[in-house]
Amino acid sequence: MFRISRMKYKNGSNGIVQNLFARQSTATAKKTTESANESQRIVIPKKIDRGPTDLLYTLSKTVGRDPTAAHYKYHDDPYLIPTSLYNRDQYALSKESGKQTAQWIKQQHAKLFNSKDAKPPIEAFFPKPVYTDESEVDLKCLEDSVESLNVCDAILIYRLLTAKNVTVPDELKQNILELVCFYNHKDPIPFDMFEARGSAEASKRSRDAKPDVWVENSFADQLFQSIEPKTPAAYNTMIRGLYKFSSLERAEELYNEANEKKIPLDLATYNSFIRNINKPGVTAEMRWEQIKITLGDINKRQLKPNVKTLNAILATIKAGGNIHSIIDYAVQTMAEFQALNIEPSLETYAHLLDIFHGKQSPPSNVIYQIVERIEKNPNLIAQGPDDLTFFYKAMVVCRFRLRNSASLARRIDNIVTHSDNIKFLGDAQQEQFYYRYFLTTILHNETFAEFIRTYDQLVPETYSLEPSVADDIFSTINITGTIQHVPKFWTDIVISGISKRSQLNDSILALMTTNQPLADVKEHDGLVDQFAEIAWTIYQNAMNDQFASARKEELIPATRLANIVILLLQANRHQNARTIVESCLEQQKDKRIIGCLTDEALSAFIDSCVVNKEPRIAIQCVAYSIENGVGDAIQFGRKIVQSFTLETNEIKRITDLVGQDVLKSAQKSTE
Repeated sequence: MFRISRMKYKNGSNGIVQNLFARQSTATAKKTTESANESQRIVIPKKIDRGPTDLLYTLSKTVGRDPTAAHYKYHDDPYLIPTSLYNRDQYALSKESGKQTAQWIKQQHAKLFNSKDAKPPIEAFFPKPVYTDESEVDLKCLEDSVESLNVCDAILIYRLLTAKNVTVPDELKQNILELVCFYNHKDPIPFDMFEARGSAEASKRSRDAKPDVWVENSFADQLFQSIEPKTPAAYNTMIRGLYKFSSLERAEELYNEANEKKIPLDLATYNSFIRNINKPGVTAEMRWEQIKITLGDINKRQLKPNVKTLNAILATIKAGGNIHSIIDYAVQTMAEFQALNIEPSLETYAHLLDIFHGKQSPPSNVIYQIVERIEKNPNLIAQGPDDLTFFYKAMVVCRFRLRNSASLARRIDNIVTHSDNIKFLGDAQQEQFYYRYFLTTILHNETFAEFIRTYDQLVPETYSLEPSVADDIFSTINITGTIQHVPKFWTDIVISGISKRSQLNDSILALMTTNQPLADVKEHDGLVDQFAEIAWTIYQNAMNDQFASARKEELIPATRLANIVILLLQANRHQNARTIVESCLEQQKDKRIIGCLTDEALSAFIDSCVVNKEPRIAIQCVAYSIENGVGDAIQFGRKIVQSFTLETNEIKRITDLVGQDVLKSAQKSTE
């Protein structure tokens, strides 16, 4: 680093000199100054091209990343920062929808946005040219469309030019062919639409997603046929495009045709071929032999394999077969590429995890070797889109394939949080999966206090709590007895938007009912009231949930309501408990409620009725007990007779339900 200061030369002129921050003697400094004055020559360093955000990026490095802060894209209004995964997606997509709306308005009212007062003009602010079959076009229009990645416009302009017998240069033809083959005749999602692109990639990974297949007899096929003589670049482009969009038969046909005509193929085409050796009926041994033949062809072409060749081989050999043979092939492959001094990428490591730590793989410590290797140089460089799968897969291995793997999980997370490596977690969905398995690994392998410290750094800003993780947390609380943390996690459940999940509600209600707060434990102060409030909130959510049918959770088990009643009565909230019990009674039963209240809940409520002097509802509970076979109806009746001064009609109702013996036994006990 250096400091710029202004000095005055002997001749009176001003000059700029650089003062280095280094220790030097006075004599050395004086000598340097005299030398500079003698030469009076200024050496201007070469310009370094910097992006518009390079300075901000450098400044951010000095403060590091705050895991408790929300992502910058949510910072428009602190009161609107989303905390649930669904709301985050909707928030981010809505912002991009606003951008798309602005683009649409700009296109629809293009005449209003043609001012070019800015110098230099900013092309992004101008409307996109609109081409039709009647448009007057030239080669410059075609070149601009290709450069701007406007695939559909480039196809239309090319056809208009060929209809007018305009000769398109071969180089431009090749550029169009590459553009069309790469995007399969469709305009790509704009680069700055990050959320839309992430959503599209996530939909491709879903089970129901339909593959983006090659358009048969398409413009690309016609353009390829029009290129005479056929160039190696044209063959390479077509083969890669066909392989990318799953037209395997046509791709293999062109691949064999190129080999027969001795047309040189490039390394990227060979890599695509290796990735698509997998066919129905092809065994692991056959795939391995074909890989070796292809590597021999690469060697004959005097091409040097790269990391993408390595990844293509690993992706192919892991496709199926005997696991021991697959491991043997992977070991041979890694040894060969290590001899070529080819550094593995994160995608390479992801494939190795699939091979050495798969469901059928024998125990292995390969993941430890991988993490140790990455730790030596944690400044990661992206090599391809599949690099984004490594950290998620590594955390899955820690969670399900290893024992006592919390220390390894933390080492992996330290790599993720180093510098800007967090970008390698991928889109929001993959990031959610990564932190799900990271937290559950810590939960099952470290103390609950250590888990809490890690949890507080991630929830809710970085990770949105999920039902499966919350259920694991409550199971751990039930084992450790740390029920003082229940209100904290319930708050996060509400914030994360999962407070209406039936199974999760049943878990937390069972936990609170089973583990009653103790009066002599300081940490349990106020828990009774907090538990009751949580229970009442769960009841209100269930009764007012308009989307329960969409989740197939419209039915409400009475056992859930029984736990709610018990928790409410522990906090002396009789009226709330009465509301629930009345909804369960046969005379006023809500059709959504299935099953019966438990003995414990019914008994506790009748006791509460005695305290609050409500004989009528207590007698209805006796009838409910008889009709549903719940609790000891005779004991309930005896308690009512002994505790209340009943009217004639109430006595008659009791005797009709449980018989005259209850009155006699009550009189004897009174005497």
